[in-house]
Amino acid sequence: MEDKLAQKPSKEVKKSLHSWCFLLQKLLDLSGDIFLILSSSFTIEYANQKVKYLGYLPKELIGKPVGKILRASTQADIVNMLQKLRSNIVAIKGTLVSRKGKNYEGTIKLQRVVTPDGEEKYVGNIYLSSQGGNLRDLIFNSINSGIIFLGVNDLIIYANRYAREKLNLKVYSHIDDLDPAFRKLFEIAKRASPDESQKAKQSMELKLPDGRIFGVSSYPFAPDGVIKGWVILFRDITETKKMQEAMAQIDKFANLGIIASGLAHEIKNPLAAMRLMIQAHEDVKDPNLKKMFERLKMQIERIDHLVRQFVSYVKPNPPRPTVFPLLELVEEIEGLVMTSLKQYNIHLVKIVPSRLMIWADYNQTHQVLLNLILNAIDAIAEKQKKWKDVVSGHIYIRAGMTDRECFGVNRKCAYIIVKDDGSGIHQEELEKIFYPFYTTKENGMGLGLFIVHQLVRQNHGYIFVKSEPEQGTAFTVMLPSAQQVKEKPEG
Repeated sequence: MEDKLAQKPSKEVKKSLHSWCFLLQKLLDLSGDIFLILSSSFTIEYANQKVKYLGYLPKELIGKPVGKILRASTQADIVNMLQKLRSNIVAIKGTLVSRKGKNYEGTIKLQRVVTPDGEEKYVGNIYLSSQGGNLRDLIFNSINSGIIFLGVNDLIIYANRYAREKLNLKVYSHIDDLDPAFRKLFEIAKRASPDESQKAKQSMELKLPDGRIFGVSSYPFAPDGVIKGWVILFRDITETKKMQEAMAQIDKFANLGIIASGLAHEIKNPLAAMRLMIQAHEDVKDPNLKKMFERLKMQIERIDHLVRQFVSYVKPNPPRPTVFPLLELVEEIEGLVMTSLKQYNIHLVKIVPSRLMIWADYNQTHQVLLNLILNAIDAIAEKQKKWKDVVSGHIYIRAGMTDRECFGVNRKCAYIIVKDDGSGIHQEELEKIFYPFYTTKENGMGLGLFIVHQLVRQNHGYIFVKSEPEQGTAFTVMLPSAQQVKEKPEG
């Protein structure tokens, strides 16, 4: 009898439970999120009033499969995550479908629970992005850096929009499920320890196989001295590193210009003395000696010409910037190289907006692009000579605007990419190609790309190169556009 009473709640207990359920239901209805209780077969057993965001009343969903409000791909992602789950909680960005068939993006969180009688259910809440979001998400998602919270169980508890997009993350993913290149980022994070003050923060650069570079910092989260997780901050600093390298090259070549000017002065002095000595013997009668002096005079003039030419390369004339349409310049160069393009069966593909205007020295920009295109033709010709089955090639010229401000001018940079599918450049040679007199060509002088670098620098621009042997080379030139940067208001 006592056991039966224990198993069967009294009227007072039932009334109390009913009151608590009623209050809990009211609390859930006050929430800004959609709350659901699902059976193990994903049938909706409870829904709060916020399903009205999707155009439903709770009673219209109870007893229906959750697929009624979830896109099929989203439901498949949830089932897949639950099958390989290392925790009882999953969270996923997905798409929900309203009663009228409209799609809503949202975050779906499910927690697996087991009732006292052993029945498995899922408690879920859904946050619709269209509902505005809480203040934390609004702030963190507006930051142009990655923010991640990594739990001690190696689960990603939180990731803002930047982190999700850059690393292709899903919240509540396990780090073992990530790309191996990204796991290194989390290994760095876990070195941060609250026990040693010098290790309370870990900072370093992480270079990925695809060439991207991340600046990474991590902080241990240990409110009571015991680590509960790590806060990881990171940012893609690839372009910043390239700019730093470009500035280092600028400094290097600026010093070279000073050295070249001094060296030219020192060479010209003895050349002048040699020229005077030859002039003093111009009336010599011996024909052999006269011929020898004439040859010496020619060689002295040649050296003098080379010195003057080199100094002009190192210290080119100041640019005279004007505004001009880039497409017209590219088409003019195309006409000049058309014979070579036909000779090697090269297709020139231009993806240049007709309205893109450049602010630079027209003649110097012409020289830069012509040099790069001629190099691309040579690279394709070299590949055709090496591989008999290669009978054609492609050169792509693509251009557009960036949001970056060009160095030293109040103008936004435009990018110009000259890409070929030629013989490519080995990695150890890439660092040297802009050096004077460095060449891999049989009859080259090694001044072409050196001049290109100087002219781009003189016009407040930058130049970068990426290449793979036998795959091709891409030069990216950044030059000021006609579009000026808006002045920032003071204060």
